[in-house]
Amino acid sequence: MKIFTYKIVFLVIVFSSFSHPVGAQIYKYQDKDGKIHFTSDPNAIPEGGKILKAFETQEGNKNNPQEENLPDNYPPDMEPNLQVLQTVLQLYHTTHTYSEADFFVCADMAVDVWNMVKTKGINARIAAGNVNKPHADWKEFNHAWVVAEAAPRKWIALETTGGNLVSRNKNKNYYRGYFFNSPRELKEYSERYRQGNELLKRTKTLQGELKKVQTDYDQESKKYNELVDEYNKKYPHRLLPLGQYKEAQASKEKIDQQSTKVKEVEGRGKQLSELINSDIAELETFEQALDKPIEILPSN
Repeated sequence: MKIFTYKIVFLVIVFSSFSHPVGAQIYKYQDKDGKIHFTSDPNAIPEGGKILKAFETQEGNKNNPQEENLPDNYPPDMEPNLQVLQTVLQLYHTTHTYSEADFFVCADMAVDVWNMVKTKGINARIAAGNVNKPHADWKEFNHAWVVAEAAPRKWIALETTGGNLVSRNKNKNYYRGYFFNSPRELKEYSERYRQGNELLKRTKTLQGELKKVQTDYDQESKKYNELVDEYNKKYPHRLLPLGQYKEAQASKEKIDQQSTKVKEVEGRGKQLSELINSDIAELETFEQALDKPIEILPSN
């Protein structure tokens, strides 16, 4: 699958203030070349541009946790970019919302903010990890955010869904995980992650079906054995009167019918086992592709 990444260009938005007047709008549009832009002036959208979204901004609130002061105890060389990064986060947070805590939703928001940060000339990467579990592996990664290099080899985490900067002292898990240099890398990884999850769900469904088939097989085999035991007790190998002979033939027909049922269930079980084994082998391939060394970033 071909994945396109777009550089976001800000035309008229001014980043000098954290607040916006009530009723102001910011337009996200795509130009004729496919590039994504933001502007607060609809008249600035060139001919052939297509408006994708119009965001209603809100007046800033000093009590809003997203407008808290910058993290303390940061070196002076980080402060200018920290101001820029916090402004970017607050602008994005006032114009975007998300409905549920989903990795793929977080990833989309992280890509947006990454583009905004890169547009400001600051080096940034997109992170995937688990901010609640310090020793989580890739199977437990459930969140995405952005990290920016506020000064050479000094990184700060941007919580894109919450709209705030996160220092290492506040939560060191934001500096541990997988870090991607571009949306393309993240999307390729996310696609493999999604495919792996779908395959895992399918495998679990098949395992559930196999468990039921195993139960059915045990029940049908039990019926078969009971019929055989009853036949052997009633009709030993000897000459039978006509009436008993007919009963024996009817009993044998039941045994044959039950044997067919057992073979059908057994065949279904073998089929499911083959599918599960194939899926497990494919899952191992996904795991090898997804399981890469976890990185820990320096902060200050």
